[in-house]
Amino acid sequence: MKFEVFDEFVEGVQVITPDFKYLYVNPAVAAQAGSTVGALLGNKMVDMFPGIEHSRAYSEIGKCMEGGEDIEFLSEFDDPRGHKNYFKLRLHRIDEGVLVVSHDLTEEKRKQYELLNQNHKLEEQIQERSRQLEDRKAELEEYIYRIEALQSLYKVILRNTSDGIAVISEDCQLLFTNREFRNISTLVFGDSPNAGDDFNPFIQSFFPDRFKDIEQLIRSEPRLFTTASFKVKDHQFFFDVEFCQEEKTKKRILYIRDVTEKENAMRDLMVSEEKFRVLVDRMLAGVYVIEEDRVVYVNEQLKQIFGTPSGTSIDEVQLDKLIYPEDLPIVRANIQKRLSGEVDHMRYEARGVRRDGSVFWFEVLGNVSTYQGRKAIVGTLIDITDRKKAEEHTVKQLHALEEISFITSHELRHEHAKLNGIIQLLQHMDIDDEELKTLLTESSPIFESMDVSIRKLNHYVKESRSKFSTN
Repeated sequence: MKFEVFDEFVEGVQVITPDFKYLYVNPAVAAQAGSTVGALLGNKMVDMFPGIEHSRAYSEIGKCMEGGEDIEFLSEFDDPRGHKNYFKLRLHRIDEGVLVVSHDLTEEKRKQYELLNQNHKLEEQIQERSRQLEDRKAELEEYIYRIEALQSLYKVILRNTSDGIAVISEDCQLLFTNREFRNISTLVFGDSPNAGDDFNPFIQSFFPDRFKDIEQLIRSEPRLFTTASFKVKDHQFFFDVEFCQEEKTKKRILYIRDVTEKENAMRDLMVSEEKFRVLVDRMLAGVYVIEEDRVVYVNEQLKQIFGTPSGTSIDEVQLDKLIYPEDLPIVRANIQKRLSGEVDHMRYEARGVRRDGSVFWFEVLGNVSTYQGRKAIVGTLIDITDRKKAEEHTVKQLHALEEISFITSHELRHEHAKLNGIIQLLQHMDIDDEELKTLLTESSPIFESMDVSIRKLNHYVKESRSKFSTN
């Protein structure tokens, strides 16, 4: 047959008759269709591939049959396996019908679609990355703005801070000093170093006995905290000094703070505290400081009151070790009233327990105050044991006087009244016995004197009781 020349073609070649039967197919077409040459030959296209009559290829073959013009187009074809294939078809009108040459573009199309898909993904990635870069750019701009704002703030702080600051390069050249550093340098040395100056002389001046140069300082103490003092025109100045090296840039930073006023104030405070302690230790009254339920300070006199040897400490002692158990609730309640703000000060009596276990009476006067920055009760304590004993003795005397008063007011007065009545009765009688008359006359003043004495004794007992109650 004349079409056998197409059997070895790589392209698919087929001849379709006017009634749309396969007159010839080469192996390439059969493979493209997912079939065999024998299965296709002599059969209609619609029988082999149902629905193909609705395809563009079927329509274009019909046009070529009728018009006789060559047609070239791209066709999609779903083979029996359900795979979508792409072909470039060229149609030529021949006597037997239409010669169809098909070039398989499926792999090319697949790669093209893959490339398009990759391009699409790449475009999406580029767009996403662009958005990320835009966001990052906005973040960086925000960071830059913040850094610039911080730099401006730091410059203001550096210019106005009370610390003197100097920044030194790795080769010991002065890079930066703020105003306070220059003021301190001028105050102490009469001059201030400038940017670019060798900083070693300044270090030697500040630490003449410890470091010869800045490198020695770094080797010995990478981060140094110390103090320095200088005497200028009979005035002593004190400084806190911190020296460190920044790890990344290797720049050295020196901080200097003038603490002369603080140092002088601390020394004055120490002198004042020492004077106060001497004064308190010499007081006749015991002085104490209580925080919550703990005694945190006592003077020597209070130690003596509680029987603690001089030189020993009862600081941090719990109250239940010092207060008589029956009086402990009262003492704690009074402490709480002051610490809670219910009252500012309070005066009361209670019993304490000495180191040897003996019990004694004391009187306290305490006020709410501040001790070492914390709320506390500061007060005085005196031993009133002797006064309590005197009061007990007075009470016993009053009880004895009251018993005497009772006897004189009731029993003796009753008998006195009876005798006085008998005498008055006899005096009104006509008695001839001169001796009895004389006796009656002499006894009358005696009974009157006894009555006055009884009244005076009762008045004395009443006044004594009133005075004791008032005290």
